[in-house]
Amino acid sequence: MLKVGLTGGVASGKSTVAEVLRLKGCEIVDADRLGHEAIEPGGPAYDALIAEFGREITGDDGRVVRPKLAAMVFGHPEKLARLNAIVHPAIIELAERQCKAFLRRQPRGILIVDAALLFEAQMTARLQKIVVVDCDPEEQVKRFVARGLGTAEEARRRIAAQWPREDKLARADFVVDSNGTVEETRARAAELYEELAKLI
Repeated sequence: MLKVGLTGGVASGKSTVAEVLRLKGCEIVDADRLGHEAIEPGGPAYDALIAEFGREITGDDGRVVRPKLAAMVFGHPEKLARLNAIVHPAIIELAERQCKAFLRRQPRGILIVDAALLFEAQMTARLQKIVVVDCDPEEQVKRFVARGLGTAEEARRRIAAQWPREDKLARADFVVDSNGTVEETRARAAELYEELAKLI
């Protein structure tokens, strides 16, 4: 099995690339989805989150209200670091379970770990290749606003909170340029799949 990390900044086109790879038959480990799963009641990060940040981050049903948690940590590096120290290991634990299940089903398949915070969560040591979806930061801001995800200021704050673009590119085995149209990004993702398939 070939284990590949897929990362890119907010609104960079990473999800488009992941979807093409999924349609080509790759197994996608969606770290964002696992992050949601990790903080659900009974999830591996839930109790530690409540102990760290208090019951005020939960709703009436006891589930973590993500916007409440985000408002508490964004703009506060120490709190964000504590959040990541709790959630990232839980995501890795869930991802490892998914990897093992896929390995049993398809020993010669391609597994893609789709994670915006791939480097920040220190997941790269478990992976054989790293793919960075790269986009000009101002294009990211435009897309973020156009999709109704927030203001330009919020987009820039999110971009600044992630690993610097230059550092990601320096550690990439493959780079998918996503500055063009969605169709162009899909075509480049298909080309990437052909390159990865040669490595199995």
